[in-house]
Amino acid sequence: MDEGELYPCQLGIFCDRCGETFEGDFIVSVNMTRDERLGVIRKHMTTVHGWRCDEHGDICYRCLTRPQNVITGTVTGIVTGIVIQGHDFHGGLHL
Repeated sequence: MDEGELYPCQLGIFCDRCGETFEGDFIVSVNMTRDERLGVIRKHMTTVHGWRCDEHGDICYRCLTRPQNVITGTVTGIVTGIVIQGHDFHGGLHL
């Protein structure tokens, strides 16, 4: 495939969880589609900066390594106390 003329282009990406952004100049071809150009920066972010870029989104290194405060499943009834990152919360919080 003929790459066509190459030129520098500023590309940007953002984390789908926290909104962190990255912009940089990359060499692209006049024949590249938008998705192919996005692939250039996604490959750079995964190989150089430790991001995960896949069908589930673009996730930065900090979000990948940060513990998630996620409650899964169904909670019914009244919660009388809960601890989140070392902080106690008490008092009939109805979920």
